[in-house]
Amino acid sequence: PLEWIFTVIAVGLATTALVFGWRRHRVVWVTALLAAGIAALAAGRVLETAHVHGAGMALSIGGGLTLLLGHIFNIRAGRDRLVASSLTT
Repeated sequence: PLEWIFTVIAVGLATTALVFGWRRHRVVWVTALLAAGIAALAAGRVLETAHVHGAGMALSIGGGLTLLLGHIFNIRAGRDRLVASSLTT
């Protein structure tokens, strides 16, 4: 139960970052990376609930690390877009 609360919060925050990041930079691969991380994290939680612990744990860890990278690249893409737009004005 507590793990589900953390998962829902993480997925909600990641989805918000995905939407706002996409609106800012429109970089497809960064958005796809975040989406893959969200899907892996959710799938890992579902597998752990179904008592497929090894695969569930691997997906949860992989999804979390993918989300971490997605957030880093999302921030960088947003900054690059901001810098590029300030140079053209």
